[in-house]
Amino acid sequence: MDKNLKKLLEKIKNNEINLKKLTAELKEVAQLSEGKNKSLAAILSLLIFGQCDFSFEALVDENTDCIVIVNGYILKSSKQYEKQNLLIYKDKIFATSDDLPEEFPEEVSSFNIIDAMDMLITSGLVDQHIHGGFGVDLNYASVEDVIEFSKNITKYGITTYCPTIMTAPILEIQKQIQIIKQSKELLPNNAAKIAGINLEGPFLNPKYKGIHPTSYMLEPTVDNYKKIEDSEIKIVTYAPELDENFELTKYLANNNVVASAGHTSASSEIIRQAVDNGLKQVTHLFNAMLPLHHRNPGVIAEALINNSLFVEIIADGYHLQREIIDLVFRAKELSKIILISDSLPLNKADVNSVSFGGQEIFKNEEVAVNSDKVFAGSMSFLNLILQKNYDNYKHSLLCATKNVCENLGLNNFGEIKRNNIADLALWNVKKQGNNLNLNFSKPEKVIINGKLLN
Repeated sequence: MDKNLKKLLEKIKNNEINLKKLTAELKEVAQLSEGKNKSLAAILSLLIFGQCDFSFEALVDENTDCIVIVNGYILKSSKQYEKQNLLIYKDKIFATSDDLPEEFPEEVSSFNIIDAMDMLITSGLVDQHIHGGFGVDLNYASVEDVIEFSKNITKYGITTYCPTIMTAPILEIQKQIQIIKQSKELLPNNAAKIAGINLEGPFLNPKYKGIHPTSYMLEPTVDNYKKIEDSEIKIVTYAPELDENFELTKYLANNNVVASAGHTSASSEIIRQAVDNGLKQVTHLFNAMLPLHHRNPGVIAEALINNSLFVEIIADGYHLQREIIDLVFRAKELSKIILISDSLPLNKADVNSVSFGGQEIFKNEEVAVNSDKVFAGSMSFLNLILQKNYDNYKHSLLCATKNVCENLGLNNFGEIKRNNIADLALWNVKKQGNNLNLNFSKPEKVIINGKLLN
């Protein structure tokens, strides 16, 4: 790096220069420099000011592996918005306007600029519980279907997800695991990442089956799990009250699989014991489980007060009413709440009914139901779930990004900070005073692994 530019960077980091002098020195460095150093001077100017007062048109290249995002807002952990400029280099967030590195990469000779004026920059959404959409059923989808689905959901700001397999015959589950693994290996750069498989069943309590077929349910034992065990499985939903001596719970925890209580009649005492043996989360809280009762608190009460547990919620206003969503956000530690879509193949499909779980399910407003009107899942992707809740819970964005990544053990994901993977979504906003009115219907731009998709 040019010695003048390096010296200037040191001054910036040590707060030894005021903005007026900084502007003048950046101009001088840019005028004296050529090629790479001129590029770095321009990038530094953009990061600090969100603008560049000297000519840099020749340095801009849309196909470069270096992107500067300027004039956008981010949501800080304090729940306040602030202006932030970002430098993306290759697949990572290389710098932010308030967190500059010691040096900039010498090899940068050109860059692309994204003007995020009137946009909120967020981490890409992460959906850990999703069964399908666009007519694609992730229980039976082909490799081609899984890849196409992975490409399509990026249009809604989802950059990582866990394909969710429901209760089915053992051979069919085994086959679908292999299909998803093949799909993951073949995913193109413009597709959402597969973080791993979410196995919802077959180790459930038939009393709270929902629409899962009881004929294919198995006892939650280690031997039964080993029939379908695979390193790609990241979450297993099971009924802990049926897990003798919590052997499966311990086995899952010891193998870095998220053990999740769901479709269960477990008491609060059983849940506490399961937590002691490795239980980590509760699947779609309130749905398909023993109801909350003041003399039998059960899984729901324990899930709300036990901060060792993550909880999934389907906050679409149908699976949970507004008051219950409010209860969860008031009672549960924020860092342990995870928003999920539980989206079904009918979501964004051109038909009004499909076969799912061995039965016909139908569109019913914004949910899917079977012929008995039992909820089968949602008709919303995660962005719409956020849209419905953001006005009431501005911090709910964490429940669709950072919290999910922490639950799944995804390092360097889910938060906008230096050295994290550059999976981002840019959403339109309107600023009114100190407030930002967001539109999560569709992102304006999506970036995966540092590459702009649209």
